Amino acid sequence: YIPAKTMFSGSEFDECKRLKAIEVDPENPYSCSIDGVVYSKDKETLVKIPGGYSGDVVIPNGVVYIGADAAKNCIRISSVELPDTVTKIGYSAFSGNQIKSITLPNSITQIDDFAFCSNFQLTEITIPNSVQELGYGAFDQCYNLNKATLGTGLKTIEGAIFRGSNITDIVIPRNIKSIPESMFSSCQRLKSVRFAGEIESIGDSAFQSCFSLQDIYYALDESSWKAVEIGGNNEMLMEADVHFNEGNVYIAGDINGDGAVNNKDATRLFQYMTGWRVEVAEAALDVNGDGKVNNKD
Repeated sequence: YIPAKTMFSGSEFDECKRLKAIEVDPENPYSCSIDGVVYSKDKETLVKIPGGYSGDVVIPNGVVYIGADAAKNCIRISSVELPDTVTKIGYSAFSGNQIKSITLPNSITQIDDFAFCSNFQLTEITIPNSVQELGYGAFDQCYNLNKATLGTGLKTIEGAIFRGSNITDIVIPRNIKSIPESMFSSCQRLKSVRFAGEIESIGDSAFQSCFSLQDIYYALDESSWKAVEIGGNNEMLMEADVHFNEGNVYIAGDINGDGAVNNKDATRLFQYMTGWRVEVAEAALDVNGDGKVNNKD
């Protein structure tokens, strides 16, 4: 229970692993409680989910910021639903949990350091195109993460983002020019990496212990690849086969080539099929994969 005159930061109950709900005095000018979860008084910041909270978490509409350590070590949480008002996920906000699924809305622009690290049950994540900054170790030690998609809006990525994960392939968006240190370190099942644009540097240990790495698909020519500054402890990368002028990649159904599959693609496909002069990603037109582009797609 948080009294009326107490300012609550969220860390006060970090070690209370069995605490299922936190109540706040209605007269408290700083915080409020909804279903046992603490928010800022204006309900724009998620401050704290108690350590013993269990099941699915639905964050209410209007929340803008998921605070630092807000749901850290809440091991009984199985899934999280975020509203499309959230723009930032704070430091270590969901670290150390057992989250099996989470959908990140297209409103998010920043994911801070260690935001989802050590979520051992998480198997898939899609970073929406709205995200511009992805912090250090954001998905570090998510050992069962086997599929990750990076959004095309990323401008800044830090090190160790997928360190130790189980991913087998990854596409690096066009506007990413540098791969930071330890980004894919110990991703022992990583087989292929596709660089959709020019790369200027690859940091130390970015691909250390990637023992399954076989193929690199690079958007530019061989001379451009040779100009890439590659740091130490990247022997697996140096031994992989590099395929040049093969960086462009399209998702089946992403007709307009914006990195997402949605109603806009259905409209563009209809226009294309009915003879309109519209720009399309031809490699993405065969939505059902039968080798033909027709009404079935």
